[in-house]
Amino acid sequence: MNNPTVLQPSKLVRNSRRLARPGQAQVDTMAASIQSLGMIVEPIQVRRVGNGYEIVDGEVRWLAALQLKLDIVPVEIILIDEQESAAASLMLNMERESIAPEEVVSNLERLVSEFGADAAEIVTERLPELRELAQASPEFKDRIDVVLVICKIDPQG
Repeated sequence: MNNPTVLQPSKLVRNSRRLARPGQAQVDTMAASIQSLGMIVEPIQVRRVGNGYEIVDGEVRWLAALQLKLDIVPVEIILIDEQESAAASLMLNMERESIAPEEVVSNLERLVSEFGADAAEIVTERLPELRELAQASPEFKDRIDVVLVICKIDPQG
């Protein structure tokens, strides 16, 4: 099957795993940038889901395109499975500057509840941050310890 490099924005769907929604100010800024440049510079990364395409990365660009009523948007179709998509969503959620500690812990709990010990690699990457959160809050410590145990990571280590 041929992979398109452009799609109609209406053919894309939001990734339901992305907990954080972009703010209107971000969308407006992106829309202004697109208008100024006359195009979307970086393709929206999507993955095939059934007969449609789910956004992996580029939700702000997509929302700006919808706001501007663009006919087509550039896309890059990436081949990732459900777990990789969940991990990407988690990482994108956690890359935001304004993410609260509660969101970090909740995102990891959600990932571990869906994928169990298979999420260990992602949890391990966040270990320094998790240990810092656990020291700052007894409530977070208990929740983080559960995540670590599920991923077969020593909470005391």
